Amino acid sequence: MTDDVARPGIAPGAERRSAGTMVAELYGELAPHPGAEPDAYDLFLTRSLAMGWLDDTSAGGGAEDRMTRAPGLWCMNDAGWTHPGAGPGLVAWFQVDVTAPAGDRPLPVQPFLSCAHDAVARAGTADVTAVRLELPVGGIDPRTRPPSAPVPALRTAGWFEGAAAWTAVELDAGPVSLEGLHVYRDGRLAEWSAEAIGWLAEVLADRAAWAGARAPLRLAVRRTGGGSAAATARLDVSDGRGR
Repeated sequence: MTDDVARPGIAPGAERRSAGTMVAELYGELAPHPGAEPDAYDLFLTRSLAMGWLDDTSAGGGAEDRMTRAPGLWCMNDAGWTHPGAGPGLVAWFQVDVTAPAGDRPLPVQPFLSCAHDAVARAGTADVTAVRLELPVGGIDPRTRPPSAPVPALRTAGWFEGAAAWTAVELDAGPVSLEGLHVYRDGRLAEWSAEAIGWLAEVLADRAAWAGARAPLRLAVRRTGGGSAAATARLDVSDGRGR
């Protein structure tokens, strides 16, 4: 017999496969809407629920409380506008517990960042110049990937073919080396958007899993050329054993 240990937002005894914790920190400038005092947690939770992305099957309650629970992409952990461990210029941060993805699906970084973007937009007008991510690569089992989609996000690359402007990016492997992971220092991102950054993170997460990384993958994407879609950006990568 084992004892269940509760985690933030997850009730003991819940039957749910978790990939681990995913975190996003958005940096830049935020001009709050006049008179607005929104709560980052509530905004993200509400948007997740509205889009059908929230997994609240393990949130407690039940038929006696007339509550309907449904599976989804993540369970809510926490969120906020400030954090003592964040760097200067933090706009908002969000943390979720990700449901283990199906074999032919990537980690849901695109919807995660899209939800974060929408939550921030409800609070004010933001100019996000950097995004820091922590991805639960250890929750990806490459052996479950079908031959037709060893890196599932690559199947949706065509979505960005119609991008009006490209963003130059620089990819840095950081202080660690992931054997078998080929890193290109110079490249282009289709656009400076939550979707494009999320897509790239999904691809890198699977590449890192195939390379044998098990610790959380930390990525930081920084726009360095101003506020236009054609701005340059820098992408730093580590596997959680160093920065």
